[in-house]
Amino acid sequence: MDKTVIREATAADAARISEIVTSCYCEHEFTDGFSPALIEELIGLRGTEQSIERLIEDEFVLVAVRDEAIVGMISVSQNEITKLYVATEAQRQGVGARLFRHAERLVAKHGFAALLLGVVAPSAIPFYEKMNLATSETREIRGGPCKGRTVTILTKQLV
Repeated sequence: MDKTVIREATAADAARISEIVTSCYCEHEFTDGFSPALIEELIGLRGTEQSIERLIEDEFVLVAVRDEAIVGMISVSQNEITKLYVATEAQRQGVGARLFRHAERLVAKHGFAALLLGVVAPSAIPFYEKMNLATSETREIRGGPCKGRTVTILTKQLV
């Protein structure tokens, strides 16, 4: 039986979430061709403890906890999933799917007809397709650290 618990994140969780985000960004070097410089910039912008603390203040953030350790996180802003990361040791064990389903219910509960997210890492797209999201568009990113990369916008109708 899965002993993973999903709960709302607190500022005290920021350090562990930062570790997970940093580790996941480092994996993109191998799976999605992210350069070391891009990874370093993304971690500096989105993976520091301070940036995670701001995220927890600004968005709805859930964590997955197993054996008293955080093994994943997801953040939601209105009807958009803005981040979903699972620790390497907990990947392919249903943690991401559980976090996604919780976020999906949250979005529906707030009356939104559709859920959406943007994906820059192509290796993540099959997971979201398994969650019944469909590609609605792709476009080139025009600014920021991922300038020139393609973002895939995926959506799922909730009603």
